[in-house]
Amino acid sequence: MDADSLATGSKWVILEEIGKGNNTVSDIAKSLKTSVANISQQLRLLEAYGFIQKERLESNKIGKPKAVYAIKREMINISSLEKNKVQKIKLSPSWFSQTFINILNYATEEDRHYLAQFFFHTNDILEKCDGVALMKSSKDAIELVLFTANLDYIRKHYSNLDLKGLNSQHKKIICWTHNEEELKSGISKKEPYFLNLLKDVHILYDKTGKLLEIKQLRETK
Repeated sequence: MDADSLATGSKWVILEEIGKGNNTVSDIAKSLKTSVANISQQLRLLEAYGFIQKERLESNKIGKPKAVYAIKREMINISSLEKNKVQKIKLSPSWFSQTFINILNYATEEDRHYLAQFFFHTNDILEKCDGVALMKSSKDAIELVLFTANLDYIRKHYSNLDLKGLNSQHKKIICWTHNEEELKSGISKKEPYFLNLLKDVHILYDKTGKLLEIKQLRETK
């Protein structure tokens, strides 16, 4: 079994459920409205081919430990159809490739070109960032949140970019740069600037997972 055979059908749906956090046989069966026996059979096959792994969680209750499943084999599988070329590309889910997948998911067709330029032009700067989130876009600018522990370095060496699009129009990439302490403190104090900064953002990459934690903290306020 390879990634292509998982792109459709029940096995892919089960992987989606595990990705959503439904990680037990009963949770998946309930969500998909099917039998536990059917899900168990599919999970055994996915585990045998190395796509998922099973762990047993000890419980204070009497009985067998609880079995939970998690994604084990991470991948990005892309199909490309062009006039003179048809190909399938498999990428390892590095922060760089995952960023471009998220740009395709969250950015408009027009903004994708600007953001691709931005990541290529500022790769050395972004390597010192722990995360980047797409804040908002307008006719003249795209606003990003840069999350970094190297705050002084980023603020000293980076200035907003003016980029040319495919239609010869220009957009400015505006970055709001903060570290973990600033973001958490501002959100905890319910400061309007920080609450607005992380309102409805889309995370493009998050090396440590902390940017997602801060976004979730913002959603509770």
